[in-house]
Amino acid sequence: LRRGCPISGPYSIQGFIQTSINMATTAFAHCTVHTQTFICIYTALLLYLDDLGEKNISDVSDFHRRFMMGQKQPNPTLECLAQVIREIPLHLTPVVANIIITSTLNFITAVLLECDTKLMPVRLL
Repeated sequence: LRRGCPISGPYSIQGFIQTSINMATTAFAHCTVHTQTFICIYTALLLYLDDLGEKNISDVSDFHRRFMMGQKQPNPTLECLAQVIREIPLHLTPVVANIIITSTLNFITAVLLECDTKLMPVRLL
């Protein structure tokens, strides 16, 4: 809530919180609670985005442009994701932060590709 991320209504991440808690506390048990909390929020936002691709791809399709230009995302949950991505270097070493940021942006591209190609016919060469 402090980050401005909705936990109710059409932009809610509520349905992804328990899964992200399980992932963060299991895979990052060796990290501090502060780091686990950050990873939990990050994971819930990415789960939301993955699900959003199936429901409303238009919210996802312009994420990169807006992110790179420092523009606010029209979807408040995606705006929260943009803020979290910008915060990654505060929690991790430079190389690790760069890898995670790049991978996150590639994941968003993958969601777009998955939706764009879903109805394409498969052709055998």
